[in-house]
Amino acid sequence: MNIFLLLRMLFVVFIIGGCRSTKISIPTFGIPPCNGTAGCAWDEIFLVHERYDHVIGCTVISPGKFGGPGPAPDPQYVALVKRAAAANLPIIGYLDPYNILPFNETLLLEIIDKYYSFYPGLAGIFLYTFDNICDQIPSRYQGMWDHIHTKQENPIVAINIGTLATECFMNVSTILLTYQFEIDDYMHYSPAPWMKNYPPERFWNTVARTPASELETVLKKAKDDGVGHVFVTSYEMIDNYEHLPAYFDKEAQMVSN
Repeated sequence: MNIFLLLRMLFVVFIIGGCRSTKISIPTFGIPPCNGTAGCAWDEIFLVHERYDHVIGCTVISPGKFGGPGPAPDPQYVALVKRAAAANLPIIGYLDPYNILPFNETLLLEIIDKYYSFYPGLAGIFLYTFDNICDQIPSRYQGMWDHIHTKQENPIVAINIGTLATECFMNVSTILLTYQFEIDDYMHYSPAPWMKNYPPERFWNTVARTPASELETVLKKAKDDGVGHVFVTSYEMIDNYEHLPAYFDKEAQMVSN
């Protein structure tokens, strides 16, 4: 490993801040903003974050209809991000480059600008992609990485490829989501060998359709695999971004311990 790569790894570990091993990081972009209403999932997230010593690593918002910040600031999301910043609970903004085809970097950078303009206190950007080819990085992701770093110091830049990624994506992300499927496949999933060269804080797994009886097993596997961000849910893939599992408090307690 060359000295430049080593220094970059150490720098990213330092800047991630709220996202450190081991944390529950939740793709909450399907959960609407709420505060004080019956069954408010966000209230539960804030509660466990305080109860278990800042156990929540990252959460994600998507105010726009098809992802992104929307055409104008949404007052409910503005209040949510402000509340999260005060609680030291990182919220990052969802952006799917594939909603803009053909690829248009100028437009994507404008969307990033809107996120930061509309929602002060945002902790970074969550990029959803199917790209897993190193050749795409210079023309697509490097520009977004650089631009996000002009908007704030030490941003979280999470990239969701959802499967085993190539190592080159580590150069344009602080967190890489490498698994987002169900428990049956997860128990046979093995991380790429190169992942051992990085600290757990750089990786994120979400595991669906997990019964409460298997919760501890899944959390242990994530830790053994060197994954520092994890979200385990009983819901199926199609629903797991819209709800919290009934065992969410227990999951937070296990992770915090």
